[in-house]
Amino acid sequence: ILIGLVGSEMCIRDSYYEACMFDSCFVPGTGLECASLQAYAALCAQEGACIDWRNHTHGACSVTCPPHREYQACGPAEESTCKSSPSQNETRLVEGCFCPDGTISYAPGFDICVDICGCVGPDNVPREFGEHFEFDCKDCVCLEGGSGIICQPKKCSQRPPAECKEDGTH
Repeated sequence: ILIGLVGSEMCIRDSYYEACMFDSCFVPGTGLECASLQAYAALCAQEGACIDWRNHTHGACSVTCPPHREYQACGPAEESTCKSSPSQNETRLVEGCFCPDGTISYAPGFDICVDICGCVGPDNVPREFGEHFEFDCKDCVCLEGGSGIICQPKKCSQRPPAECKEDGTH
């Protein structure tokens, strides 16, 4: 695993190399060598050098992301959301599971990636601006401009109830 990384532009410090060798040779099958590599990659990322090291482990140190997110070796430490943008000074990189390109995280605390920012309905589901939906027997709409959601009682048709004239009905 490390041989390919040792030959790369980033030299691995002796202590990380020795820790990884010890973990993989003397404590095999525990995944500890992945922790050594992860720690070193995080140190490199703090210095602005991205190392996509997991691809060189042939699946031994893979990461599984939820279906709506994708793995990135070096993504933003502070992910943009519909409700906030990272501070201008924030340039740190971290590995993790992020919203796919073309989508954005809805808001902190919501693990949802959306195509277009909008409102969160009373059912905690993000809605696009102008979207009409029904909730709790009410007709609702997500208003543009951050005005939120307005719900009004559902309008029922004014047709009289059906009458049954067959035997056995009233």
